[in-house]
Amino acid sequence: MRNSGWLGRGVMAAGALCVLATGLQGCGESTVAGASSAQQQEVLRGRYLVTAVGDCAGCHSSGKDPNDPMWLAGYTQGTPGQPFEIGTFKTYPANLTPDPDTGLGKWSTQQLFNALRTGKDPEGHYLCPPMPWPTFRNMTDADLNAVVAYLRSIKPVSNAVPPSEGPNPYPDGHGDWSSAYAGLQPLPAYPAATEGTPATGTTPSEVQHGRYLVTAVGDCGGCHGGANPSDPKWLAGYTDGTPGQPFLIGPFKVYPANLTSDKNTGLGNWTQNDIVNALKTGKDPEGHYLCPPMPWPTFRNMTDSDLDAIAAYLRSLKPVSNAVPPSEGPNPYPDGHGDWSSAYADLQPLPPYPAANEVFVP
Repeated sequence: MRNSGWLGRGVMAAGALCVLATGLQGCGESTVAGASSAQQQEVLRGRYLVTAVGDCAGCHSSGKDPNDPMWLAGYTQGTPGQPFEIGTFKTYPANLTPDPDTGLGKWSTQQLFNALRTGKDPEGHYLCPPMPWPTFRNMTDADLNAVVAYLRSIKPVSNAVPPSEGPNPYPDGHGDWSSAYAGLQPLPAYPAATEGTPATGTTPSEVQHGRYLVTAVGDCGGCHGGANPSDPKWLAGYTDGTPGQPFLIGPFKVYPANLTSDKNTGLGNWTQNDIVNALKTGKDPEGHYLCPPMPWPTFRNMTDSDLDAIAAYLRSLKPVSNAVPPSEGPNPYPDGHGDWSSAYADLQPLPPYPAANEVFVP
């Protein structure tokens, strides 16, 4: 079977799964019996990319952490904001677990890697939007392999997801998504047209590391605009006519913000610490929560050095004047922005590894 609406990748052959915690390793992570140190580190690196930067669960999970029995098991009926309706596409996020019948359990490691790098499934058909493979293709081979290793290590969950819909469907009902990628360009060399000099207190290496996280893993452009840093609207926020925007999620109507350094319409008046704190706590300098689907509950799991690098990169962007409408929600503040605190009422910290739905397969 083909399941092309996915934001991550990972599979293992069907068979018995077993994990035996044998103690604690650095950073509070458990070691696993029978695993080499290199295997453990690859799985843990993949977990970090999936749960702290890539936000795979933001689309592919009704359960938001690896203790949830539906972790990365794809669309379930009633998930707010899903299926995604983007132009002519109607997308049901796929089951990323190694279940052989409803997930990715029949995909080989190489097929998973190739899907992330080329955006095509084993039959050569493009994955459906908004799967951000055009971002993930910019990851290093080592990071792609780590994500695959992690997803191969989670428990299989039986959850049949409806076929995503689009124009010119294939016999199995999945649409032909090739038109969505017709103008796709490679990531330009640094610095591109919208990338300026490092802000005071930051370094070129920090900025370039932040660029990697933003353009290869975090997919900031997927919501905040621009195809890549050569685009004059790179990360300048919502513009009229953007497909699938504003986001309508329950009582929220969300217009992605301008992340450039423009002082009037962007983040030009935010300090380095303001940006880091927003990514870590989900609150702006006034103490108000950021609006969903901004994935700060994922980003808060990043290391301080990675958060600093992202802030340094955003501060280095050239200012773009683009006034974005206030996002709407219940109990609005005087500036018109909604009160988003209800969206995070049940938020839990990321559980230590291995959580209930994480196992290891050497």
